[in-house]
Amino acid sequence: MNIRLTATTVEIELSWDERLWACHLGQVISVPLERITEVFVECPMLPWYALRAPGTAIPGLFVAGTFYTHQGREFWYTTRQSPCLILSVVDEYYKRIVLSVENGSDLGDRLKQLVHSQKA
Repeated sequence: MNIRLTATTVEIELSWDERLWACHLGQVISVPLERITEVFVECPMLPWYALRAPGTAIPGLFVAGTFYTHQGREFWYTTRQSPCLILSVVDEYYKRIVLSVENGSDLGDRLKQLVHSQKA
């Protein structure tokens, strides 16, 4: 997974195997910075009541795909080995995006700064 930050968007580029596991047809998920309301770095658990449609999940090890929760449609691509970057989004296809990233704290800090500068 490659995450690119531009002056106006966050672009999440999925490799072919990530798209396969997530059952996601598109290669890039693009989110305008102005639509991001919150940025977190933590290790969340997928709620037991989440409806997977479509995607892949091995509880405790791997979660990939589109899930429906009380917050709405969410995109998850997580493994248990790294912290997760969580983006809360308004007025977009996904209401929340949860991604395992190696440099989660650094990326989260940079993203928070970009989002804050968009709102200022």
